[in-house]
Amino acid sequence: MVESHLPSVLLGLDAARGVLLVESCPQQAQHLRSELAQLGIPPIRLDWAADAETAWRLCREHAYQLLLCDDTLGAEQADGGQLLAALQREGWLATDCVVLMMTDDATLSRMRRLVALAPDGYLLKPVQTAIVCHRWPGWLARRQQLAPILTLLQCGLLSAAAGQVADVLAQSPEDAPGLALLQARIWMAQRQFDRAHNALLDLKGGPEGKRAQLALAELAMRRRYYALADSWLAALESDPLFCAMALTLGAENALRMHQFSRARQKLQQAISLAPGSVEPHWLLACVELADGTLLAAQQALQEGLRQDRPGLSWAGQLMPLLAAVQLDRLGQGEPAAVAALLQQFQQLCGLWQQQVGQVAYRPMALLLLGRRHCLLGAPQQGALCLTQYQRVCQRQQGQRPLLEQMELVKLLRLLGDPEAEVQLGQLNRQLADATDRVEHLAWRLYLARWCALPPLVRACDAQEPCDSVSLALASNEVSNEA
Repeated sequence: MVESHLPSVLLGLDAARGVLLVESCPQQAQHLRSELAQLGIPPIRLDWAADAETAWRLCREHAYQLLLCDDTLGAEQADGGQLLAALQREGWLATDCVVLMMTDDATLSRMRRLVALAPDGYLLKPVQTAIVCHRWPGWLARRQQLAPILTLLQCGLLSAAAGQVADVLAQSPEDAPGLALLQARIWMAQRQFDRAHNALLDLKGGPEGKRAQLALAELAMRRRYYALADSWLAALESDPLFCAMALTLGAENALRMHQFSRARQKLQQAISLAPGSVEPHWLLACVELADGTLLAAQQALQEGLRQDRPGLSWAGQLMPLLAAVQLDRLGQGEPAAVAALLQQFQQLCGLWQQQVGQVAYRPMALLLLGRRHCLLGAPQQGALCLTQYQRVCQRQQGQRPLLEQMELVKLLRLLGDPEAEVQLGQLNRQLADATDRVEHLAWRLYLARWCALPPLVRACDAQEPCDSVSLALASNEVSNEA
């Protein structure tokens, strides 16, 4: 622990842990470092990141106990909200890390995004250390209370986590609202729906009431009570802070009812109310795929990539689906559009390989390259890609990602391989079992539309481009190892 002469606000900090300050302006960063030093945080325990990519790397390497992050990190890079969303998504923050977001933009659109991320605290710039000193004990105590529960949840130990919450609630009833909401969500995960419903109803009129309403809507969707979910969300869709979250959830509900136009409208509203997030664009792409509008799906994915900055976590999910959609458009396109689509596909694959690395890139890329060969009238090259993919899978044991399995089905069908129907049946069962993920419903609809097309290999009036570094590399690897 730190020495006793330091301000009492710092007594909870672990001397072996560090503090990460994310601030793009060097002058402001130096000022904050001086302010933090007055609170007893020496430079040796304080790391500074001037951008989200550096902070992303540091959080992978260190288990910080305090993250102080500016929300606006410059127009050309990811902002603090995008960084926090990516860190939460990947689980790269310690469960007891206190997250404080600093902002000089208190507009509603900015605050809507921050409310959705639920950091431990918000600080208006210039930061007043007196506020930090006053509120730190509460922030730290709450985090230390949640840490063992969140650790159990990360390990999938739902029953143990529920028991831990019950013990804490028995000892600290004053913390009931936040912990009771977490407890209700654990019960939802355990499919104890009636128990979760009753707990959420009890919270509806309290300080966590709006988050409880969102959880009630999620619960209604899980139980396929779609009209009830809409009723829970109706009031929140006009709430100043929770409207974007409610609209996004309402779009998921509409998608589950196959109301694609309504889902699209809600997502467009959510994007306009809280711009900067990748997730609504991803969900909009899923809606467009389910509706069979491939060009709109491509545009939504491209916009999602523009919102996701280099080094953060969405590229590995957005890029392979975008590449698959481009090939779907190639298969349905007019001859005049083929050259442009091939160029887009070629550029995307090069960028994708740079973002995720060869190991993650290669299996899916081999399938995509094989389908591309088939669509251009070269099924023998497509079959070579399939053979090489199968060899890669033998070396990389484990369940293949669902998007990769979808691409495998498409390639097998184009090659006329009877194994396609076996793989399709297995994939549909996996998608049907994963009812909690709305994109899986969208992918089932999307795959059904694709499979309704004749599984024929056709030649396109286009020449194979020979200047693609990434695709030529993949072709050489296939030829050399086949």
